[in-house]
Amino acid sequence: MAVTLWVHRGKEIEFGRFEETSLAIAARHSGRLLQAARLSPAASGEETPYEFHLLAFKGSEEFADFRSDPESVALNSLRQRLIAKVEIVAGDEVDLTVG
Repeated sequence: MAVTLWVHRGKEIEFGRFEETSLAIAARHSGRLLQAARLSPAASGEETPYEFHLLAFKGSEEFADFRSDPESVALNSLRQRLIAKVEIVAGDEVDLTVG
């Protein structure tokens, strides 16, 4: 799945600590961070996402379990204070090897 995150300005350091905690909870439900990219601010002045993540879970049930995990739920108010917007695009991994 692809996750795009817009973090409130000035909350980047606190977001990093939140992210570590959240990823540890996700790992208990088969979640793995495959790739993270910090995006450069847009030259146009438009609001730019702070980070882009590629995450993998064994399946949609594991992702749902992560979202409903009591420790994850307990982070909801912190999540709302730190993150202005999140876009999640779910999909399945594909093997792009030829041959």
